[in-house]
Amino acid sequence: MKIETTVKEVGGKEDYYEVKIKTYKQTLEGTFERSELRHHIEQLDNAINVGCSNEEVPINPVTNIKVV
Repeated sequence: MKIETTVKEVGGKEDYYEVKIKTYKQTLEGTFERSELRHHIEQLDNAINVGCSNEEVPINPVTNIKVV
């Protein structure tokens, strides 16, 4: 599957990044603070390394992202 990922620093806002992840069907984009972005990367990495359970993780109210 082809996935396009772009990350750009937000001008005038230190430690904020515009992130866009695009597949042939869907696009996820948002502005994230550095520590928040690292937290989501950690969640994804842990899910990949351990395997995802059938239990859903709650949606983050700030970013609307969940890992299932």
